[in-house]
Amino acid sequence: MLLGSVQRHWNGLARRDPLWAVLTEHDKQGRRWSESEFFATGEAAINAELQWVRMHVPDLVLGHALDFGCGVGRLTRALARRFDRVTGVDISETMLALASRYVEQPNVTFRHNRTPDLRQFDDGVFDYVTSEITLQHMAPRYARRYIAEFVRVCAAGGIITFQVPAYVPPEPKERFKWSWWPPTLWTRVCRFTRRGWERFFPPEPTMEVHAVPRDVVIHILEGAGARVLAVEANTAAGTHIESYRYLARRVGAPRVQAAHAANHQTGTAAP
Repeated sequence: MLLGSVQRHWNGLARRDPLWAVLTEHDKQGRRWSESEFFATGEAAINAELQWVRMHVPDLVLGHALDFGCGVGRLTRALARRFDRVTGVDISETMLALASRYVEQPNVTFRHNRTPDLRQFDDGVFDYVTSEITLQHMAPRYARRYIAEFVRVCAAGGIITFQVPAYVPPEPKERFKWSWWPPTLWTRVCRFTRRGWERFFPPEPTMEVHAVPRDVVIHILEGAGARVLAVEANTAAGTHIESYRYLARRVGAPRVQAAHAANHQTGTAAP
């Protein structure tokens, strides 16, 4: 799915059932998430994430954080209680409009990004880059490029942590029966016809799930200038999908710890 199609689908999901689209618990579909319950999951996720990160990075700098694929701000709101500044980025402007309503902390900024990179940000501007249940919803060629971009926009000594599946079991497909047409030609005809049809009759919004193999992710991180500190199995994509959370550090000396560090270290909001 092209990025433009990803944007269109996620705008549709945001209009239909935004909280469930972000966190697809089976019993919450149909706008059954309460706001308090939904954002409590973000607090729990960030608490667990930072505990894991500090096991490997005790000198973690809680300065400027990037929440890539922020959606309605589930993790952004929790990050804002712990970091001096947070920037949330998403491909869906509809999600971002909702995020601006849900997340009111003054140290948060939301940015719309629909390019296959993070060119709107300079090199080394973030101390912490995080992403969860986002990279899996785009074609692997985009996910691979964004992973390299995470390293580029991270400051020297800064931290990159994200989740992405390594393997997604293929769905069973009906075998093509028209033996007199070459399968590759038939595939191209179907793809061309579908794209033309979708211009006039947009399909129901859907979520695709893709994977980037573990060794490929590590190769991208190291090639972009990061050192991989830890990799752990992760079930954010579902228990039937092989998925990992990666922790890497941009090569170089870290910045000096930001002000209000004592408050942030204890998980309390800065005054």
